[in-house]
Amino acid sequence: MTESSSMRTKFLPEDDNLLMKLVEKHGRDNWIAVSEEMKYKSARQCRERYVHYLSPELTNKTWTKEEDGLLKKMYMQNGPKWSSYIPYFPGRSAVNIKNRWATLSRRLKKNSEGESDVEEPTKKTEQCYDFIINSCFSGIFKGKFDIFSPKADSLMSGLIYEMLDSDSMF
Repeated sequence: MTESSSMRTKFLPEDDNLLMKLVEKHGRDNWIAVSEEMKYKSARQCRERYVHYLSPELTNKTWTKEEDGLLKKMYMQNGPKWSSYIPYFPGRSAVNIKNRWATLSRRLKKNSEGESDVEEPTKKTEQCYDFIINSCFSGIFKGKFDIFSPKADSLMSGLIYEMLDSDSMF
């Protein structure tokens, strides 16, 4: 970031492309070096843009009804603890989860007088959510792996989809 810039500017597509190249060059832990090569961007801006929006580990796929139901249930149980929800939503950042909740809550509020377009989960889906939430919070997986690792993401995704697709569970 240049000394003369104190004004914040939005990231443009060119900025995103440059940021991706600089992260590849300097790594994910050297945000000062990255920001020195980014015009008008601080180390913090570069890090947040990358971590919350550009990281290849993130997905921008459409949210499923199951994910919406799980998010609704977790929010009702735990409140706005977005970072703690990351293991339940593989490939989603805390910002993405928070933004999805904002969308859902607007829909729920808008439709509170009428029929909501946010579907209520089935009994089987509810049982699946309860099992996953209770398993993680009770420590069944404790010590098996880092909950923020790709292995954990893969395990949680697999559990969710296997449980919802299986006729034998619950």
